Amino acid sequence: MPFAMTLMKATMSWVSSLIGPLGFLAVGQALQNVGIRVVALAIAGGFTAAAAAFSAAVRRGAREEKQDAIPTGDLATVLPAEARAD
Repeated sequence: MPFAMTLMKATMSWVSSLIGPLGFLAVGQALQNVGIRVVALAIAGGFTAAAAAFSAAVRRGAREEKQDAIPTGDLATVLPAEARAD
């Protein structure tokens, strides 16, 4: 595995292990102060915003890939080679 991928994987694991408990603490405090409806609405809003951002990124990537793609009509056909027993 390339070093950059390993580094990214390690960083994401480290950040995830740090943010997880902090998220539980924040949600616990929010539940005590504002109630379940507000917390649930905030979580749903966060998931919706993340899904919209992900969708926009995927659409942008698909558009850029289409511009770089070579039309299949311009490619030469490759004929199958015959296997010979020598």
